This record gives sequence, C-alpha cells and structure tokens, in this order.
Amino acid sequence: MKTDIEIAQEEKMLHIRVEFYKDSRDPFIQMLDQEGVDFGEIHMFSASPMAANISAIAIHLAAASPLIAALSAVIVAWIKSKSSRKVIVTTKDRTVIHLEGLSTDEVIKILSSVENMAVIDTERAPVCSTSLKQ
Repeated sequence: MKTDIEIAQEEKMLHIRVEFYKDSRDPFIQMLDQEGVDFGEIHMFSASPMAANISAIAIHLAAASPLIAALSAVIVAWIKSKSSRKVIVTTKDRTVIHLEGLSTDEVIKILSSVENMAVIDTERAPVCSTSLKQ
C-alpha cells in the first residue's frame, strides 16, 4: 500500500506515452535530446502483424519541472518546422487536442493533463540512394 507522500509525489508527476507514426521518430527524439528531455523506450510486442512503423517512448517529468517548458518548445518547434507534421494529444479525461497553431505557453497548460501523444509526419523521409557504379 502506498503512503500519502508517495501518492502526493505521483500526482505531481507527468507520465506521457508518445507514439510515433511514419518517419517522425528520429527528428523528434533528436530535438528532445537537444533540449535535455529524458525518455525511455517502450518495447511493443505482438503475436500478429501490427500497423506499419509505429514505435513509442515514455516521458516522465515532475509537474513543476522546467523540462515541461522544454518539451513544449520541442513540440511547437517540431510542428512549425514542416507543414506535414502533427501532434495530437489525449488528456486523462479522454479529450483529443490537435496542438498545431498553439503557442508554447498554451501547450504547457495542456501538458499537465496529457496521457498520450501521437507524433506524426505525413511526409515520407527521403530515401537515400547509393550508386553501385564501379
């Protein structure tokens, strides 16, 4: 059984599951790394085929952490850098919010109630081609 202190500490923590679709994972994670936002990999296993190219991470932050502002800045910058990028969050009360067009401060307010985040880039990453000429 948890103590009152443990329950209070958990309530002050944000636990966000971030799912990446298409080619969004690497650029978003690079931005998290640059801002010092730590995350952990979520390994997903399935007995049957899964939707193409989905991966996930978990972000755990203290509610009063300055890293919430860093995470918000990453989200806003990532969306603004390409028109094909989207971030959709689901709050604890199951409200779905598209974060496109919001300011960093608006995203910070929303993050306090976010449970899941979908990071999507609808544009395919360029395929590297190498020449086999000798």
